[in-house]
Amino acid sequence: MLCKRFSYWHIAVSITRGSQIASEVGCIPSSNECNRWLARTAKTRQREVLLEDAADDDLQVEPAHTVPTEGWRVDLEQAIAALPDENRVAVSMFYMSDRSLKEISEFLGVSVNTVRGKLHRARRQLGSVLSEKTGRNWKEKTIMEHPLLDIDRIDQEPDHYLHTIGDVFALFDEEIQDSGNISYGVRAAGERYFVKTAGHPDNPDSYLNHAERVSMLRNAVHLRRSCSYHTLPTLHQVVESPTGPLLVYEWVNGELVRTDAATREHPQSTFQRFRGLPSEEILNVLDQVYELHHQLAQNGWIAVDFYDGCMIYDFQHKKFQVIDLDLYRDAPFVNEMGRMFGSIRFMAPEEFELGARIDERTNVFTMGRTAAVFLSDGTLDREPFRGSDAQYEVVRRACRDNRNERFDSMETFYHAWRQARCQ
Repeated sequence: MLCKRFSYWHIAVSITRGSQIASEVGCIPSSNECNRWLARTAKTRQREVLLEDAADDDLQVEPAHTVPTEGWRVDLEQAIAALPDENRVAVSMFYMSDRSLKEISEFLGVSVNTVRGKLHRARRQLGSVLSEKTGRNWKEKTIMEHPLLDIDRIDQEPDHYLHTIGDVFALFDEEIQDSGNISYGVRAAGERYFVKTAGHPDNPDSYLNHAERVSMLRNAVHLRRSCSYHTLPTLHQVVESPTGPLLVYEWVNGELVRTDAATREHPQSTFQRFRGLPSEEILNVLDQVYELHHQLAQNGWIAVDFYDGCMIYDFQHKKFQVIDLDLYRDAPFVNEMGRMFGSIRFMAPEEFELGARIDERTNVFTMGRTAAVFLSDGTLDREPFRGSDAQYEVVRRACRDNRNERFDSMETFYHAWRQARCQ
């Protein structure tokens, strides 16, 4: 990063101290206040820290061996001072004070996406101004670039790079899952991200080889870019590396609903706590699962390996997210595995049958089973089912072993479910 991390938050607070109303509504400070704030920032530590770091590899100029002069340092100061007020504030808070995009958005009274835009424009303006002043060609995306959002390629192994640019606070490797993928929780530039990789190329224990895992990650990118439904975490960036892509997602708060079989029946397991929620809260989650898969089906996607391991639930905020849809297919296909990937609690009969057609009728079965697992005891008996008679009939039809007796598409299933919800 351009600057070492140090805090000027107390300065930001002092700007709005004179106006409690402005502070509460997140109004931006006046031009004079911005100028005073940035002047104090520059005079205290900008020369000592920011301009010292400007000579390192995070700010490269052509030719790369050129050493910045004192005049160049002044040019940088002037370029930062010339930024529009809000952009200058965003730059100082993000790069000097290590404040999150959300904190900056609240301070400026704008959206997080607007803050991203301001930072992007500020970097471009700084590069343009410095190129003009110094006569040097500034490489694109080298001025205060975000180590995950502003790059599309790295030369290092993902694990090494992620430990270099941020704080790896969570690791999801072969110790806790058997996909062969390795994922990371990374804190970088004040924000948390979920970064998914294809793992080690020489991993002998994964069912899929490394090339297949890379292909599945690219498939996940294709799916996410084809559907913007709100339960899918935001995919911020795809970064290429020597061992395949890094998928940079927003970090999702909550708990994985799936619990392993050994502890699934424990009353305090996430699975049982979720099943124990009021029926209306579970129905709201089912509504989102079904609407998501209805939208995916409209784009041609066929669900594969959907189960409670794809579900994250934030119990405090009642927020639901769906993850790990890497195996979904973009068209109906033939079962070439026999026993396909998935949990037997959610799988249709044809997912165990070599040569069987896998299509929307298969997905209809999985959707019905999702309701049977969470609104009932996993059976199709009426007594334990906590929904209405109309909802029960939709679920029962969806879960017919004979695929020709099920709803013939996700669309007909979804509309039947919506009608049952309104009764």
